[in-house]
Amino acid sequence: MSRFLITLWPFTGHLLPQMAGVADLVLPSKLNNMLASGRPIVAAAAEGTGLWAEVEGCGVTVAPGDAAAFAAGIERLVGDPELAVAAGHNARARAEQRWSKARIMADFAQRLGETGVQTAPAGARSVDAQ
Repeated sequence: MSRFLITLWPFTGHLLPQMAGVADLVLPSKLNNMLASGRPIVAAAAEGTGLWAEVEGCGVTVAPGDAAAFAAGIERLVGDPELAVAAGHNARARAEQRWSKARIMADFAQRLGETGVQTAPAGARSVDAQ
């Protein structure tokens, strides 16, 4: 136990443990903040799931429910500061590319348009009903 605590001490990333079988039901609400922080993430996510795709390249992903692999993921980032820094930069870039307000609203407008719903032109302002 003490070896794990000593190893964990210099880690300044985020830990995202997930139980097997629930890791792809929804993306955790804290994930966008984790990515935006610019710090690497260790996440329990099965390969091919939505969570795995979001975290890939932004840290280390391990199989859900595997505590030893989770600890090894932390040790990997602690032992390779260059990897940790690169993963943190990737995390910040991913947050800006996928999770910014402008991106989310643009994707929402596009999907509304695909359903045939008319959207307001760029720059239009709504008027409050009296």
